[in-house]
Amino acid sequence: MSDMKLFRVEGRAVAEMPGRTAGLERDIQRLVEANSEELLGVRFLESEYPAGQDGGIIDTLGIDENHRPVIIEYKRRSNPNIINQGLSYLNWLMDHRSAFSLRVRDTYGREVAEGVDWRNPRLLCIAGGFSKQDTDAVRQMGRAIDLIRYALYDDDVLLLELAHAAQIERHAAAAAERTPGADPEAPSPLQRLRGQASERLLQLLQALTESLLALGEDARMTEVANYYAFARMKNFACVRITPLLDRLVVTVKVDPDTAPLEEGFSRDMRGIGHLGTGDLAIYITDADALEKAQPLLARSYEAS
Repeated sequence: MSDMKLFRVEGRAVAEMPGRTAGLERDIQRLVEANSEELLGVRFLESEYPAGQDGGIIDTLGIDENHRPVIIEYKRRSNPNIINQGLSYLNWLMDHRSAFSLRVRDTYGREVAEGVDWRNPRLLCIAGGFSKQDTDAVRQMGRAIDLIRYALYDDDVLLLELAHAAQIERHAAAAAERTPGADPEAPSPLQRLRGQASERLLQLLQALTESLLALGEDARMTEVANYYAFARMKNFACVRITPLLDRLVVTVKVDPDTAPLEEGFSRDMRGIGHLGTGDLAIYITDADALEKAQPLLARSYEAS
């Protein structure tokens, strides 16, 4: 159970709301599956997915905002087996990529299926609590594993809290080694763009990265195929490098109707196909633009 305490405020008095876990493991699973995109930024694919001939069952299968496969495992209370079990399923999934891609195609279409990014498949473990040994073990593994505590309050409040979030994830080479015919040394499109960027632009990227990660202890960066994704539970900023224009493009989850739209600085991306998540694009061309963008970056972080 989370050590976070919630209180109901009645005038000048407060009353603690007692937290509890779900009556059954399946109860929290159903709740998350019905709201996976809103809660976790994960599009639902399938529940109780068969994994192997030994009778293994993946609780929830999905695909995240950055097109990465996601396995979600649940336990009512603290249970160290959830991590080892999830890792076993993650390894199984890497050996059965075609079946996953087919499921994505049938649910979300060919374009989404062809864009699945296998370099950083994720494991989300959701339980009533995790021990220090659990978080220490996951930290040492260096895999894309999030440990998420949950608690229910009364009949209408659900708390999700990151007990451990994978920080800077870069497993492209390791994933390529597990992919038949893949070249572990082949650079991603993002890495090629970084190689073409000017020294000035790389310094600006470093400053932007530090600024985004400084928004909170739970902010983490993931390198995906075409951009850097910055997330808490869900993405709050996606950063693309554009060497030809010598600028960075940041898309954030801020309603364009509530933000200043200025030529050369920001743009409404609704209805315009683009890489990454978020409806507002911000163009970072220099230190002044980065400073000007800070309130918008903070708003997106707070909303994610």
